[in-house]
Amino acid sequence: MSLGKIEALYRYPVKGLPGQPMTRISLTAGRPIAHDRRFAVCNGDIEFEEGKPHWVRRGNFLQVASNANMVTVSAEHRPEEDFLRLERDGEEVFAGHLGSPNEARRLEAVLSALVPGEELRGATRLVEIPPKPEGEEGQAFADTPQPHISIINLGTVRAVAEIVGASLDERRFRGNIYIEAPPWSEFEWIGRTLAIGDARLEVTSRIGRCAATNVNPVSGVRDQNLPQALRRSFGHADCGIYTIVTRDGEIEVGASLNLAS
Repeated sequence: MSLGKIEALYRYPVKGLPGQPMTRISLTAGRPIAHDRRFAVCNGDIEFEEGKPHWVRRGNFLQVASNANMVTVSAEHRPEEDFLRLERDGEEVFAGHLGSPNEARRLEAVLSALVPGEELRGATRLVEIPPKPEGEEGQAFADTPQPHISIINLGTVRAVAEIVGASLDERRFRGNIYIEAPPWSEFEWIGRTLAIGDARLEVTSRIGRCAATNVNPVSGVRDQNLPQALRRSFGHADCGIYTIVTRDGEIEVGASLNLAS
């Protein structure tokens, strides 16, 4: 019996910026989604070796929890061309090939201009994870050191919306895979393996939510306190699940999720 169905897929080209919608994604065992959080902008000086990247805590980068205005810029990344285009309020604010140092500096300036001066801790610097990093170091710009892929259940998002008495845009949870399933049923899958076509994903843990979910993904306004609301109503601040790919495969919008036998 199907557990649910994929309703949307996203990858996030630049940490902190909104996701880029996808219709189909190829998954590789032990890896995050290709080009997901591939770029980030350092907020102040941090030690980061781009040739062999390591995981760095999100507070060292421009990101939604601390820099809410980041959500007001949409991103289109074409990795095969090393091309990134950003748009804000219907207008193009950046378009360039990130292999060029000059274009990288220009992108830094565009994103830094979104952030109030008091939120900057020094010079900003665009950093990148190589498309084929050595070992498991390529997860540097995600919120966890493990190569997680996140799943958000739209049924659960609606249940959370009920307790706060407001409609919630599911994009504030910044998931990779959005599914339609009974509310909270995803927590029952912890320790199990999901089958989506040929792909297999081990469900490792719940996702503890942070202040990023308080930000309206359209306006950039902090209009909720969802971690507090979750703790008050359910005794935890969790929404969504982390998974790790254990077998290669392609997933697409409309595909069904099942428990692997």
